[in-house]
Amino acid sequence: MAWRVESRTEAGRWVAHDGRQWTADDTTRIDMIALADGAQPLTPTGPYYTPTGPDDEVAAYLTAVRLVPAPQVTGEPPRVPTPSASSDEQGVVY
Repeated sequence: MAWRVESRTEAGRWVAHDGRQWTADDTTRIDMIALADGAQPLTPTGPYYTPTGPDDEVAAYLTAVRLVPAPQVTGEPPRVPTPSASSDEQGVVY
């Protein structure tokens, strides 16, 4: 699925995914590389989503909305697991 996260407050800050890989502006790209392999919070206090591999689209999306200031999403973002008290969703760590 193709999607794009752009900042509503800082011109030039964005991350885009074309269905196979992501691209980003230079500043955000550096942060995406540093954070893309780690667990990403589904809510500010957890639980966390653990990437299933280097090309995990959900992890890229969660990292993008976390890094891009005042994010605005267009396109079709991936389905993000819903936090719940007991989840069998793959990749969710409580």
